[in-house]
Amino acid sequence: ITSENKTYKLAYGLNKILKNKNITKKVTPHTLRHSFAAHALRNGKNVKDVQQTLGHADISTTNEYMDY
Repeated sequence: ITSENKTYKLAYGLNKILKNKNITKKVTPHTLRHSFAAHALRNGKNVKDVQQTLGHADISTTNEYMDY
């Protein structure tokens, strides 16, 4: 299974759950990824750990989440 297929399946399953719960806010796999990073950093997780978890090559990409 390619990464694109995994993302599609995750998005499909997520939207199915949201629809069943009558949640109308748009949520994507990227939204979850962004929320995870911002929440982890706000709650004191080491930026290098978050960088590694997200697979960012450059720490500046991860640092962008610190503004949220």
